Amino acid sequence: MSRRVHRERRGSAFQLLPLLLVLACQAPHDNPLDPANPDYPYARLSGTVRTASYPHLPIPTAVFEWKPGADLAHSAADGSFLFDRIMPRSGRLLCTHPDYFSDSLAITLQPGKTTDAEFLLNMKPTLDYFRIYSIVLNRYPALRTYQIGVACRINDQDADIDSVWLENSALALRMPLPYNTSAREYQKTCTPAELHLPSIQELPGMDFTVKVADRSGRTVTPGQAAVRRIITDEVTFVEPVNYQAVVAQPSFTWEKLSPGFDFTYTMEIYTADLLPLKVWEKSGISAETTHLWIDRRLDPGDYYWVIWCVDAFGNRARSRPASFTVRSTR
Repeated sequence: MSRRVHRERRGSAFQLLPLLLVLACQAPHDNPLDPANPDYPYARLSGTVRTASYPHLPIPTAVFEWKPGADLAHSAADGSFLFDRIMPRSGRLLCTHPDYFSDSLAITLQPGKTTDAEFLLNMKPTLDYFRIYSIVLNRYPALRTYQIGVACRINDQDADIDSVWLENSALALRMPLPYNTSAREYQKTCTPAELHLPSIQELPGMDFTVKVADRSGRTVTPGQAAVRRIITDEVTFVEPVNYQAVVAQPSFTWEKLSPGFDFTYTMEIYTADLLPLKVWEKSGISAETTHLWIDRRLDPGDYYWVIWCVDAFGNRARSRPASFTVRSTR
């Protein structure tokens, strides 16, 4: 008899267990820090940050700052971020990353609720290279003119560059740099006067910055460069000179140049017309070279040739031209 009663009591307890669990789940959440509590005093702010350019890749290590206050969060590898248990109020969420333009959102947080925010950041343009170099042009009888060359290639993941310009505050200079589609770079050749230089001798060592603005008006300064030297050495020709008659595939000889720094030669041949046409060019010629055969046949007619001395920084000086004549083979 006692065993039967014990079993009946135990069965009754198991039958009450599901009812107790249901009642427990339906009981009010009295803990004020329980997110399920209707009176939970805090809010949550979460979201993602990705690149503005397709395919919208996640951006890790971005910094998020919730203002007012000093709440900070960082994006994970998948671009997600989370502010947990922050006071519900209206404020602004700022997103920053050193490689991207910052952005912000105005947000109103509600107690006991999660607010989601999404950022698409525009990448800052970066420089593949930026060069500013001197150009010296030697002419007859003993004239010398100067130019300055500027060239930069900019990497812009979002393809929204509006303008690029060269700047120097000391010279009150802001010079636009046009884009050369064939070279795929921003470039310009100008005179010392266009750079507001009182003398070309002041150019070496002077810093110039390149600045980039996108279509939304945001500006970045990706780099700085300076001219290292002005080359005053000039190549002296041996032959052909003074319209000397040569064969259709001639050779050229000049005296060795010893300027005291590393350099290469660049040789060019032009037609001796009112509007000269370049018909041959070779760059990267060793500084030890003083004799060169060209690798093509020239048509009969008058020509001239020049040689450039080009240093490792792109500074260059061009020789005075030397003329020659290709004889007819008839």
